Amino acid sequence: MKIANKISLTLSVLCACCVVLSGIYIAWKSAAISQQALYDRAIEQLISIREIKKTEIENHFNTTATLIGTFSSDPSIKQAMQRFDAGFNSYPNQDIAMADKQALVQFYQEQFAALYRDKNKEATIGNIYEQLSDTAVSLQSRYIANNSNKLGQKHFLDNDTLNTDYDKTHQVFHPVLRHYLESFGFYDIFLVDNQGNVVYSVFKEVDFATNLQQGPFKNSGLANAYHGALKLSDGEVTLTDFKPYTPSFELPSSFLSTPIFDNQKRIGYMIIQTPIDAINNIMTFDQKTGIRPG
Repeated sequence: MKIANKISLTLSVLCACCVVLSGIYIAWKSAAISQQALYDRAIEQLISIREIKKTEIENHFNTTATLIGTFSSDPSIKQAMQRFDAGFNSYPNQDIAMADKQALVQFYQEQFAALYRDKNKEATIGNIYEQLSDTAVSLQSRYIANNSNKLGQKHFLDNDTLNTDYDKTHQVFHPVLRHYLESFGFYDIFLVDNQGNVVYSVFKEVDFATNLQQGPFKNSGLANAYHGALKLSDGEVTLTDFKPYTPSFELPSSFLSTPIFDNQKRIGYMIIQTPIDAINNIMTFDQKTGIRPG
């Protein structure tokens, strides 16, 4: 073969190789660019979802804060605070039968402890009963231990049969506050006096009637909410971080609290417990992932 032909053939082969290699390179580069574009788009979507969820969570807490601020300024809530406070401090502990108090001991040892162990396999709980005041023992005996509704449904009791001043107040205001709880998806609503006594709760867990300054839950999220509201002005609201809450069987809970004023006089505090369920629902597009003990 002539040299000219060999050179021509060689050049043709080289050109063909270059074209093939160029095609492979372009295809590889295009695929890489496409993958990067898909990756960048996915990241942008995730960031967008994150910002949307962040806004939704902020709106959730802002709405709840507005609600609790509105509730605390309502004349009926002010009246409820004053009457529950008076009924709590005048509660006739001497009229509570020993059998009722023994029923409360049994409740802690059997029902509460059993469910707590079931939900918290490796957790331990101290003796709550021994840290209760006389009034806490009396009220828990009547509204928890001798309440015929099962654990998780104690809030369906409207009033006790002793017909004390506290019971009469409970019969008037409890249905209203329970309606608030159910309508707005709160876990619990508390009224706390200036001394830190939980003079009322809707759900009637074991924090009911305890003292947040020296009782069994003085280091809890509920106590933090109470202390956080001590220096707030009328209409201001404070929020605690989510953390396990023992009376709710260590369900992660956050608390919003605000003071209650009547004619510029601080008469107590309103506190709302919000479960992690609400945040779960926002983050999982309203899928029901949280479970309330019942």
